[in-house]
Amino acid sequence: MTDSSSSSSRKRANNDMVDCERTSRGVWLVKVPRYLSEIWEKNEGSDVGRLVQLSEEDVKLISITPDEVSSVGTNPSINGSTSSAALSQARRDLRKVQDPSELKPITAKNNKNVSAPKEHSFKFRNLDECQPPNSDQYMKMKMNMIRKAKVPVSMAKQIDRAVVAFKPKAQHAENLKMDKTKKEVGARTIRGSREQVMDRIFEAFEKHQYYRLTDLQTIIQQPQGYLREILNDIAIYNTSPPHKSMWELKPEYRAYRSTAAAEDPMEED
Repeated sequence: MTDSSSSSSRKRANNDMVDCERTSRGVWLVKVPRYLSEIWEKNEGSDVGRLVQLSEEDVKLISITPDEVSSVGTNPSINGSTSSAALSQARRDLRKVQDPSELKPITAKNNKNVSAPKEHSFKFRNLDECQPPNSDQYMKMKMNMIRKAKVPVSMAKQIDRAVVAFKPKAQHAENLKMDKTKKEVGARTIRGSREQVMDRIFEAFEKHQYYRLTDLQTIIQQPQGYLREILNDIAIYNTSPPHKSMWELKPEYRAYRSTAAAEDPMEED
């Protein structure tokens, strides 16, 4: 238990430590053209240039020469030329910042739960500006970049024949399932004669006085619109409780009351 606790505390201590050995040294802020920054990002892990400080006032930015590229590896830039060629053509104007207010300190907040300070400030003492060269090759590269940016991502292309994305089927699975259900339950779309449908409606109402349209459709096996058309002539649709949204026969078509009285003659007495 002692070894594990000591190792865990050692790990926490290492994670919480912040290397502040070079805090007294000045930080260089390098401002480069966009195409040059993209070249540097594409050549991540490679040596794209060196900053040599000959004295406090004399600092030079040295790019990779074409001979050094063979050892590091040639990576294509935006317009197809090597990164070393673009770097060698860039003009570098290094100057010492005279006014300290020209470059403001950059503050980074630390939101992690560590014992390190929550804010770190870096003050830039020098500014390095890499300006693009005023040459025909640079202007051609910028024109190619502008043309490439104007090319639409999605373009219409004319083809000679239609593209078939799926194989056609004579019978789909949904249609086969529907046909099977119709054979088992019965074809509801086939209308019967009006007299036959009315007889089946009267037979249903002899068993129950009130029906919903869906229940009556299941019993008679007729289209819902056709069944509603017949019910409007011989039945009443209740819109109030206790039999709301249910159908019952009109008084002139009701026969279940007289039938019940005939079966029970004592009821008339």
